[in-house]
Amino acid sequence: MKLSTYSTTLRRAARKLFGWTTLRPNQLAAMRAVMKRRDALVVLPTGAGKSAIYQIPASLIPGPTVVVSPLLALQQDQIAALNERRRPELRAVRISSDETPAQQAEAIAEVRAGRAEFLFITPEQLANPERTAEVQEIGRAGRDGEPARVLLLWQAEDVGLRRFFTGGLPDATELRDLAALLRREPHTKGALRELTGLGPRRLGQYLSLLEQVGAAEPRGQRLGAPRYSPKPVEAGRAALAEAERQQSVTRSRTDMMRAFAETTGCRGQALLAYFGEQMTEVCGHCDNCLAGTSVADDGARGPFPVHSQVRHPEWGGGLVLSYEDDRMTVLFDEVGYKTLSVRVVSEQGLLTLD
Repeated sequence: MKLSTYSTTLRRAARKLFGWTTLRPNQLAAMRAVMKRRDALVVLPTGAGKSAIYQIPASLIPGPTVVVSPLLALQQDQIAALNERRRPELRAVRISSDETPAQQAEAIAEVRAGRAEFLFITPEQLANPERTAEVQEIGRAGRDGEPARVLLLWQAEDVGLRRFFTGGLPDATELRDLAALLRREPHTKGALRELTGLGPRRLGQYLSLLEQVGAAEPRGQRLGAPRYSPKPVEAGRAALAEAERQQSVTRSRTDMMRAFAETTGCRGQALLAYFGEQMTEVCGHCDNCLAGTSVADDGARGPFPVHSQVRHPEWGGGLVLSYEDDRMTVLFDEVGYKTLSVRVVSEQGLLTLD
């Protein structure tokens, strides 16, 4: 799906689900990044619409959305605003110190059953081994400039767990059959569940994939196929290819997280490089800087400048993010993050300026 199509879909969802007739340019740019399964760091003043940036894409992307925030009052306001709309695709639940164990168990059950889209959670809950094995706590330092601590809990075995959860791909036959139903005539989601036997979560995933390849579109309360949609067999193949692309991007993020956890260099540099920013000096206050293992990075070591657009013959276009020792990291549009040998790139001409 082209970015312009994402924009149309996002505006339609904003209008249909929230009653917002317009979106701010900065909001739309960040939403498009989320729809492309890219990371987005957004800094906006109070009242500028930060919540909309995750809420609108979340209503379109299959699967639950986890919202991490240390502010219980702010969480409660957002949960109330979402649930007041009385739409199943916007239902929100929470796990925090304010909920009893029974209420927390009920919230998890609703997410697992596909009855809740948003799970609000506090950082301390993430530190609970029953919730997850890794946690990053980023405090209010970005707002008030005061010192803050970030806790990273890491086990190399966690990588295998992450890969397990991202290992499955859709069934090509089910995608084809669903595309054929949409091409025949529009249906409600309830009717599609009955006709296909798919559960709510899998059906949502399939519909999202088909919409991204131009084989599905919402029509009021129903879903159908666009006028010039691909044939069911072609739609199924394209949707499966898109799922494989998304899986590759997701796994590349896991690889980058592992690299961040295991690096002996400046974590401030690594974090900014992940988002495409270059910091030439070490931060001076992360654990590696305090241990004396960080070195300044002037960004000049390599065949391509940092932030330059490059192209790979197989992976397509990408953005050079950083250099570390004899390695370079490039974010490719189609396959996500790749760490490459600078020597091999230079000797074999793997990349060209785009």
